[in-house]
Amino acid sequence: MSLTFNERMTDSQYDDWRQVAGYFDGDGSSDFKIGKRVVFVRFHMVDNYRPQLEAVKSFLNSQGIRTETMHDITGGTPKLGIGQGEGEEDASLHLQEARGIASHSRLFR
Repeated sequence: MSLTFNERMTDSQYDDWRQVAGYFDGDGSSDFKIGKRVVFVRFHMVDNYRPQLEAVKSFLNSQGIRTETMHDITGGTPKLGIGQGEGEEDASLHLQEARGIASHSRLFR
């Protein structure tokens, strides 16, 4: 008996930063807010299929990356934010390394 598409997607798991980097390239985004003496960076991912975001959230949390509570945006589409501060810095470094970007070209240094 073969699984339906939704059953296969529900079972999808992320176990490698390269998978998350690829997903972020397609459905991720970053916002920058200029403060008085600091630039705030915020990463988030949006997907119509909530189990997909839950799998990404689970992987990030297992790697010690703090994520925000998912909430729905326009049209009920779920959005996952990556926690501010160290969570975003750690995630950024892992995503850069997964893409093969030299570690000395870090965004947060």
